[in-house]
Amino acid sequence: MDRWQYYHFDAPNIAVVDFGSAAAGTGAPEGNRGDCLQLYSCHFLTPVDEQNCIDHWVIVKNFPTDAATTGAMRAQLRAAFNEDRVVLEAIQRNENERPDARRLRLALDAGVHRMRRMVEELLDAERASAKAAATGTAA
Repeated sequence: MDRWQYYHFDAPNIAVVDFGSAAAGTGAPEGNRGDCLQLYSCHFLTPVDEQNCIDHWVIVKNFPTDAATTGAMRAQLRAAFNEDRVVLEAIQRNENERPDARRLRLALDAGVHRMRRMVEELLDAERASAKAAATGTAA
């Protein structure tokens, strides 16, 4: 079996995970997905304040399931997202308690670091634009 899991981030607040599986050697990870099981996990993040957001999410799949299977999948996905939420909330608490602490740079977190950098660049541009507007200068 071949599996794939691709993350797409549209700054500042949309994330889509494309994941699935297919028979080995069919070329599905490279895009030949005519006969595969594929899901998209779509997240639309709504800021509440500087440290909190609401994650509106939906899963889209390309295969039919009966009501029992759909219910089981929904429960498993909700459990997984709730586990992630607990970890993310703990990270936020730690960052609040130690804002100047050096962040660990793990290779598996490269995507998260790129995402944070993208959001910071958008915030910097917004701040520069607001400052320019307040002073009557060009940004």
